[in-house]
Amino acid sequence: MNIQHGLRFLMLPLVAIDNALPAKGIIYEIGCGMGVISLYLGKNPKRRMIGTDLNATKIKQIQALKKSANVTFVTADAAKFKYEKCGGAVLSDFLHHVPYETQEKILKKLVATLNKNGIIVIKEIDKKDGIRMWMSRFWDLVFYPKDTIYYREKNDLRKLLSNLGLTVNVKREVPWFPGSTFLFVCRKN
Repeated sequence: MNIQHGLRFLMLPLVAIDNALPAKGIIYEIGCGMGVISLYLGKNPKRRMIGTDLNATKIKQIQALKKSANVTFVTADAAKFKYEKCGGAVLSDFLHHVPYETQEKILKKLVATLNKNGIIVIKEIDKKDGIRMWMSRFWDLVFYPKDTIYYREKNDLRKLLSNLGLTVNVKREVPWFPGSTFLFVCRKN
């Protein structure tokens, strides 16, 4: 396990994410990176976890960590991927790595593939979260120095999600972590 993988375990509200998502069916982790969330949620054998990431090297590495038959990892562009109907999706610190227009395209595709009352869980940074946003920006610079970052304001993301037909609840789930860590739990109406 590398330092980035270890930090993900520390800052992720895994229990809150687990509790928000359906207990069975297909769940996507979009931009899964090292697959921390997929591996955790895949402990429930009633879920079929599908982690997608554009980075083929990361996908190859996590294949070695995979211990559950119900967890799959795929190298894919989230904006072009053909999603199956699903009960839920997780996007953790992913959206701010893609341009705003692409963020909206991905979210629209996910909403269209969600079952009735399906859930999308998004962990994101609030552009207006003061020093916490800057701490998150520091880590993005350390781990992704070449990426352009597209943070949104929390209320702007909430409005976008609502306009896509989702009921949205937002909460800071990891208050002790010095970065910006808001969890958006979105239910399809």
